[in-house]
This record gives sequence, C-alpha cells and structure tokens, in this order.
Amino acid sequence: ESRSRALRFKLRRYDALSLFTEKLNQNLSLDDTIIMLLGQTLILLGHEKTICSVYFVDSSSGEAVLQAAKSTTTEYTSVKGKDSDIFNQWALKHTQPLLVEDTVNDFRFDIKKLKSSATCPIGSLIACCLVSQNTPRGIVRLDSPFAKSFTLEDLRVLSTIADIASVAIDNARYYQYLKELAAKD
Repeated sequence: ESRSRALRFKLRRYDALSLFTEKLNQNLSLDDTIIMLLGQTLILLGHEKTICSVYFVDSSSGEAVLQAAKSTTTEYTSVKGKDSDIFNQWALKHTQPLLVEDTVNDFRFDIKKLKSSATCPIGSLIACCLVSQNTPRGIVRLDSPFAKSFTLEDLRVLSTIADIASVAIDNARYYQYLKELAAKD
C-alpha cells in the first residue's frame, strides 16, 4: 500500500514537471520565466515556510546575486542584491546539486559564519546550478527553517527543474537580445 502511494506521488510529481516544462517553454520574458520558476518550484517542493530563490552569477565578480525570491507564506518578492552565502559559493564551486539536511550538523559548512549573516534561520536546503554552455550562470535554491525538510528525491526533482529552467532562461535572454536588436534597427 505505501509503495503504491509513493509511486502515485512520483507520477503526480512528474506530470507536474511535464506541465511546468510546457508552461516555461511558452514564456518569453525573463521576469515571467523567473516568476514561473519560483511559483512552480514551490508547488512541487515547498513545505511550510519554504523560501525559493533564484540567483544569477554576476559576470564580473563571479558571485551569485539574488534576482527574486518567493515564500510559501508570502507573495512573490523581487529582492535584488542579497549577498551570496557559503551554500551558494559551494554550489557554484562544485557545480553539483547540494542537499543540506541539517545546517547545524553539516561538517562542510561553518555554521557560526552563517548565523552572523543569515537574515532568517536555515535548517535545511537544496540548491542546483542553472547551467548554460557548461558554465554555472545561476542557482535555484529552496531553504527551510526546519532540519530534514528535503530528501534526495526532492534534490533530483530540483535538478530536473534547474535543467529545464536553464534552457528557458537562455531562451528568454536571447529573445530579449533580439528585441533590443530589432529596436535599434
């Protein structure tokens, strides 16, 4: 019984991913793409008080800069310029999906440094790079104030979302570039 329930849950998730891909591919503006990415990611993976954030890598500094964030408790917020933290730096350096089940007990990160800089407590998180032409161009990330909010399966789904979103963001940027070119002519 529990196995068939788990399978039904996975199927629903993959149906939702398929729909998400369709919707994202119809989008042309970068802002709309980001808003959809945040909303759909929270629908698929969000829990109580989860925050989904999208960062883009600044080409000159190489740092991840917050583009927008959305929480399961509040509406969409466009908060640019929040500094990158140790988790984003790790994700960009390793270009691998990151799962931190419990920030307090994860040996990879110095939690004392984090506590001084964090605006809201992070108990657990998952993050994946947005990759274009084999280069990390950004990060999509989910933070929860509670430990053990995310599983490896959640990370796999986020990784799929990041792959889909990377293509959509590239397309939106290209479309924007073409519009600017047409305006100049």
